[in-house]
Amino acid sequence: MSRFEREKSNGHVKLYALAEGYMLEYADGTNLKFRFKDKTRSELGIPITCRDLRSSDGSAYHPELSKIVRNPDPHKRYIEVGAGLGEFAPRIRGIVVIDPANYLLMLEMLKEIKPDVGWLDRIRLAKLVRRCEAILDPARVTLINKTLQGAVENHPDLLESADVVVDNNGAFEWGWIEKFRSNGWRGFEEIMAAEQRLVKENGLLYYNQETVYQKQEGKMVAIR
Repeated sequence: MSRFEREKSNGHVKLYALAEGYMLEYADGTNLKFRFKDKTRSELGIPITCRDLRSSDGSAYHPELSKIVRNPDPHKRYIEVGAGLGEFAPRIRGIVVIDPANYLLMLEMLKEIKPDVGWLDRIRLAKLVRRCEAILDPARVTLINKTLQGAVENHPDLLESADVVVDNNGAFEWGWIEKFRSNGWRGFEEIMAAEQRLVKENGLLYYNQETVYQKQEGKMVAIR
């Protein structure tokens, strides 16, 4: 008996790993084609995205990160928070990824769904498989398989170590679900405080696709 279950309808496939609470959705009429959801913490589900560095549908990274990928500085530490299966982290050798997602399961699901994927979309599928394999390769990526808060609290070696931190709202998604309906959760402020602890003085935080912060005299200042 397979550990996975499928729903199919007109080029739209949902693959479920019910025991683990994961779903992989494939829709041939969408730009990104594939999307994961983790329902282990909430029935609402936490989206795990597969964004590209550049995209016409508004789901890309900050444009400056494309330049960094072309010529990363080997003497700098890069950290991506909530990387999912985005393009940035797998392109930077030596990067630290902070994400509690089940990458081994996602890799298995990507391979499992291949027979349901149209031929033209299998190129995209192969890219996502390679990204997942890169994040799971300790020679290329240091994976901290925890939430942002868990990483900050349990990995003191990360504190004030990063020249560049990238977060495309991944920490907010995980944090919002974990503290859903909790009293007094300040969301963005708590995330910024935790990410500030990762950034060294004069280091940069790329938050979502538009905002860049710099740590100046211990405080995060929006510079563009």
